[in-house]
Amino acid sequence: MPPADSSQVWNLESLRAADQAAWRAAFVELWRIASVVISRKIFSKHAVDDVAQETLAIVAQSINSFASEGHMRAMTGIIAQRKAAHFLRDQTAGKRDRRREVSVDAAAEIAVAEPAARLAMDLDILLAQLDPADRVVLEGHFIEGHTSQELATLYNLNANTVRGRIKRAMEGLRTSSAYDASVGRLAV
Repeated sequence: MPPADSSQVWNLESLRAADQAAWRAAFVELWRIASVVISRKIFSKHAVDDVAQETLAIVAQSINSFASEGHMRAMTGIIAQRKAAHFLRDQTAGKRDRRREVSVDAAAEIAVAEPAARLAMDLDILLAQLDPADRVVLEGHFIEGHTSQELATLYNLNANTVRGRIKRAMEGLRTSSAYDASVGRLAV
């Protein structure tokens, strides 16, 4: 588990230059992303830590294939999803007494995860256009999986206010000038 201090700023150039302070800061942030994604599918804390460690090893091996910090964050989430699915598949196969070898080829993992990461980056661009209060509620509902009642309790709001913010944020995303509804992607 990484240390709790993530106040250090990092960027791809410093990571590629093997700056240890930047790697520590990136590790804290990326560990958090991987752990949240993995814990949606896997409930054992030890298993979540193991899968997060595998995820970050692939991300570290692939540092030169990322175009930006956002791309790296998106790929971390996608790879974490894939690694969690592999873990569950292996666990199920183990219960059936069938062992399955899983490749840890970082290049193959990156190639498969790339399209989903691009969509995640598009979503991040759209979410950045929202009011911060609406964005937090929308992310809490759709990304973290909280109900409107849970978010209302968490942010000390009325549940109807939370539902209204979710609806307003969704409408904002649908009508965004950057979003092209005819193709379901950002307009380039």
